[in-house]
Amino acid sequence: MDDRSHGKIDVIQGMRGLAALLVVMWHGSRYFGPYGTGWAGRVFGPGASLGVGLFFLISGFIMVVTTKTCDGSLVYAIRFMIKRFARVWPTYFIATLLFVILIPSRLALFRAADGPWRLLQGLSFIPAARTPTEAPIFAFPPLPVGWTLNYEMYFYAFFAVSLAFGRARWVAFATWIFISLVVVPHFMGSGTGLSLLPSTSYGLQGYIGLIVNPIILLFATGCLIGVIYQSRLIIRNTFALNMAMLVAIVMVVVQYGTGIRVELSISQWGLTLIPLLLILSIASKTIPVSPPFVTYLGGISFSLYLFHPLVQEGFDYLALQAGLRAPTGLSAFFITTAASIAVAILSRRYLELRLSDAVRDLLMRVTQIGWADKHLVIRGQSVE
Repeated sequence: MDDRSHGKIDVIQGMRGLAALLVVMWHGSRYFGPYGTGWAGRVFGPGASLGVGLFFLISGFIMVVTTKTCDGSLVYAIRFMIKRFARVWPTYFIATLLFVILIPSRLALFRAADGPWRLLQGLSFIPAARTPTEAPIFAFPPLPVGWTLNYEMYFYAFFAVSLAFGRARWVAFATWIFISLVVVPHFMGSGTGLSLLPSTSYGLQGYIGLIVNPIILLFATGCLIGVIYQSRLIIRNTFALNMAMLVAIVMVVVQYGTGIRVELSISQWGLTLIPLLLILSIASKTIPVSPPFVTYLGGISFSLYLFHPLVQEGFDYLALQAGLRAPTGLSAFFITTAASIAVAILSRRYLELRLSDAVRDLLMRVTQIGWADKHLVIRGQSVE
């Protein structure tokens, strides 16, 4: 089961939709002035890190909920990884190619000496080995928003490995978290001391810098919330639930409005986002807590996240080609946001729902992997 079929935790879908929209609006704030400046920077700036942080938390949550039936076999672990790869990579591949090919300024960068290598590196989910001070991004891939997918795919990989440990899956999971986020930074880092801030690199670069980045704790915390959600914990007092949800939402709004501690860390945005996700997920077991439109927006959130840079930069380019001045103001902001949603709807229907399944099935055939009686069959050989 993947996050498309499970779903029907509407509140999680809704939160994912709002997270994507916040990122779109942050990038759309370019129409009111340079990023992070003026009133637009104050209004939309905290939304970017909120959206990404929420994505990471939700990703961990979904990984737990969608693997509820895990039997601890190698079969299940491989199947999980194939499905996650097929869910993410095909749409990301096409979004990246269209962005590079259709936006002249991006195509010029691709034609540079290291352009093909950077494209291959980006499509392989490998962060560019630039200076450690660029953590947690290190260097933007050709499709800039893809930097978060580097973390996503790493997280999927080590989560898949932990699934193969059966009943000891959480022991394996916690052990790897401890090794990667405590042991490795302590013995290989620059001696700056452990930190929860994602800007901390410990002097490490590239993929090793990604592995030790404290952002991973957002995924891990999302997993913990997923475990709590799957427990027998149910609160049936609707008044108490409504009050708890109100308090959680107000806490997020206050943090957003004040701009206090709005970085990608469990000790920053996590202070309010973690209680929000926990309370809303528990409440969803008793009462509906997500409006239909917001839930629908969650369904197209991945495509919205990937394709809005193409829409925004494409809109700017077309306006200049038409002899118009550079787009600015509310009209450009709303036009590109609406167009991004429209493109995401099409992508969801024709790429996510069709292409991913086709790639998944192709990978099964190419690797000659099949399942029979819960045994893994590889090239005719049955493996426990």
